[in-house]
Amino acid sequence: MEWRKFYAFEPVVMNRNSGVRLTPGAVCKHPDNPLLKGDRPWEQSMDNIYPNVIYDGVKYRCWYGVFLKDPVREYYGDRFHEAPNSAFYEREHGLCYAESIDGITWHKPALGLCEYNGDRQNNIVLEDAHGVGVSYNPDAEWPGRRYRLVMQKPKKGMYVAWSPDGLHWEDWRKVSGQMHNNIFRSNMGEDFLVTRIKTAHSIRWKEKHGKHAMVRRIGVCATVDYVNWEHRGRVFSGGYRAQPYSLVAHPLSVGFLGFVSVIDEITGHVESRLAHSYNGCRWRLLRSKPLIPNDTSYDKSCIFVGPPLQRDGRLRLYYGASAEPHNHRRDGVLALATIGADRYMALEPKGDKPRRVKTAPINIRPMKAMHVTADVDDGGFLECSVLKGRRVLAVSENLGISTTNGLLLFKEQVPEARSATLSFRLYRSRLFSFGEDEETSCIFQT
Repeated sequence: MEWRKFYAFEPVVMNRNSGVRLTPGAVCKHPDNPLLKGDRPWEQSMDNIYPNVIYDGVKYRCWYGVFLKDPVREYYGDRFHEAPNSAFYEREHGLCYAESIDGITWHKPALGLCEYNGDRQNNIVLEDAHGVGVSYNPDAEWPGRRYRLVMQKPKKGMYVAWSPDGLHWEDWRKVSGQMHNNIFRSNMGEDFLVTRIKTAHSIRWKEKHGKHAMVRRIGVCATVDYVNWEHRGRVFSGGYRAQPYSLVAHPLSVGFLGFVSVIDEITGHVESRLAHSYNGCRWRLLRSKPLIPNDTSYDKSCIFVGPPLQRDGRLRLYYGASAEPHNHRRDGVLALATIGADRYMALEPKGDKPRRVKTAPINIRPMKAMHVTADVDDGGFLECSVLKGRRVLAVSENLGISTTNGLLLFKEQVPEARSATLSFRLYRSRLFSFGEDEETSCIFQT
């Protein structure tokens, strides 16, 4: 393993360490949450809303899902479970649009694109659109392809389309997949489509409880030309009590960070968890507490995280939220949480005593310091030793303050060493990342 930036949740760092645990970084929910609610006649119901928020250099733009027609709500109201399947199939999906200068206060402009009850003065972008993923590339080779959309047309299949402005869509192409879709660029130059590949029902659960329970699976398809698609297999699957519902990806210096919505099909509770992948195809769900806690009145039951947006050194996590469980009538809203860049997941000691984290073998470059991102509480510290077998090559100074991409100085020069290990000692501290910063190399001695 060559020297680079390492994240605490990588297997090479965790390396079967005992006495420590993974814990998510601290997220900050915006005090003005919820930021957007369904308050228009055509927004008859907002369930998961699957928000897609981008910043185009001037303003924030948001695409979100609604039900333009919802006979389940209209005729059955709170008697959600009494509605027949035919009522759910008669729901009409739509994609709506809002914009904001600061990403907090949102305006729903009259677009004049779609007719609702004989009037085009609304913010509807598309009808018959479900599970939509929108992405933005300001440097696209053709201006007409700056915006890309992937979505399900109920009863018709999956489609991708492009747009010069994010409002007028063209060049529609049918693709593989089912729903809850997002596209991201792999580190091999391919575009990956993350989608639900199949929905099944658990026969074993039916035999035990006398009713079906849905079992969802998420998969990946890859393409370079949006004509030829290759299935790369299943990403996640799970049982009825903890199954992946949707996945959005965020690029890291090595691989991708995944934001996964995990549902308990029986209680209808949906929470947000983190996953990691080196190649975009094979993902590992990180075992820890939920990233965004379901602890406020508007999101106590369901959280669906949209594609992350990096601004001012933090990730903005816009998410669909509801106080009602997934298997009940819901009033979904748009909410915002932020988390510091690189502060996604940390290793922290169990109990109130120092613990060690020892990495797998790494090829070390000559250096006198390395970058770390860590939180240190009062009276705590973080220290690192570089080992070659049982021989200590170098020991760092104690870090006694929290830092983001700060320098951890060594007491002596660290020599070049192949298959060396790093041994961190943690006390009342949390280690998020360490190693070489992508933009700084002055700490190395050659």
